[in-house]
Amino acid sequence: TYFEAQTVKVKDYDNGLKYYYTTDGTDPKLDASFQPTGTTQPYNDETGVSISTTTTLKMIATDEANVSSIRTATYKFPDATSIMELRSLGAGTYSVMLTDAIVTYVSGKNGFVQDATGGLMLYATNKLKVGDKISGPVNVVLVDYKGTDEATTFDVSAATITSDNPLPLTTLTIQDLITGDGIKTYESMRVQITDVVVKNAIVSRNGTISQDDSSIALREGVDGCLSTTCMMNVNSIGNVIGYPITFTSGGNTTLQLSVM
Repeated sequence: TYFEAQTVKVKDYDNGLKYYYTTDGTDPKLDASFQPTGTTQPYNDETGVSISTTTTLKMIATDEANVSSIRTATYKFPDATSIMELRSLGAGTYSVMLTDAIVTYVSGKNGFVQDATGGLMLYATNKLKVGDKISGPVNVVLVDYKGTDEATTFDVSAATITSDNPLPLTTLTIQDLITGDGIKTYESMRVQITDVVVKNAIVSRNGTISQDDSSIALREGVDGCLSTTCMMNVNSIGNVIGYPITFTSGGNTTLQLSVM
């Protein structure tokens, strides 16, 4: 696995042989006159083979009387270098090179992590703790969970992790979240909205908060107090720290702030 473009050259290059290769996964082939066919390309030892994305390189050598067996090597590169770039890829299995990604919430498999570009919801078995900073390669299985990007695998075994780092907090307004791509921009990030009013009473952990005539649904992760302030009654006022997500159920999509 590499994180910068590579120039690949043949070890123990023999000037008496000719080398041919492919980079599209097919086997290199020569015709009866020992000329390359299909996607097979001649190798130049002065320039080598430039590789900057995940590639399977296959190569043969010939003295124009015999042809060697195929030698194969796979050069892997990360699919993304940030959380937002990862999320832009959609559902799938990826390798991502993270830089200073902070774990902001963990409860069992549930969690949230964010870097300078965006946040990601986790539902994955790991030993991460709140305040862990992750830098390095991470293997991720990404899914769409009811409208929110979620990692069901988040393998940090090859990354560097430091503990007890301060948690990021972005101060926003409700209008920031509900306008344009706001909910996706700040999805799964740890945000604070100040001076909100409980518009609908919080019942069974669900309610609505408002600010300057803008409203957003609220979902409490636990019963009882909301964030650091108890806001169980209509017209209660306080500050809320939570994670913006999209939740689709029964064909209805709700933009909501998840408070843990």
